[in-house]
Amino acid sequence: MQFIDGFVAAVPTENKEKYIQHATMAAPRMTSEANPMPFDGKRLIWGGFQTIVEL
Repeated sequence: MQFIDGFVAAVPTENKEKYIQHATMAAPRMTSEANPMPFDGKRLIWGGFQTIVEL
């Protein structure tokens, strides 16, 4: 099972490739090694969406 947490952004079709490049570049910053959490993640309550359609 795979879950996705995130946000929705309206990206014009002509900027789709630029957005993908930007998101790809930002992704290494989201690792726990590069950006450790300033709190105990075991006590975090969170939710997300389950992927039902992939493009």
